[in-house]
Amino acid sequence: VGTGVRRSRRGETPPLKIAWLHELLLCRARLHLDGGNTDLALEDARRATRLCCRAASGYGMLAEVADAAGNVELAKWARQEKRWLQSFA
Repeated sequence: VGTGVRRSRRGETPPLKIAWLHELLLCRARLHLDGGNTDLALEDARRATRLCCRAASGYGMLAEVADAAGNVELAKWARQEKRWLQSFA
């Protein structure tokens, strides 16, 4: 696969077959975060980014949860990944 093909696939929305699960994980992370359980929110946000590492929305949620959990380095990294992925969209 040439780099042009890979580049065009960055910043995509999740494939239809797993988009529902990706969105479910993001919603669960939001619910846990709103309920004050940052550990579970962080776990779901990480699962969402592992499931679809090319979707910027997962990294946005990961950054938000990491900020709430006080993990400055993770939040900074997640924001950088989100910006990088959005630059291809």
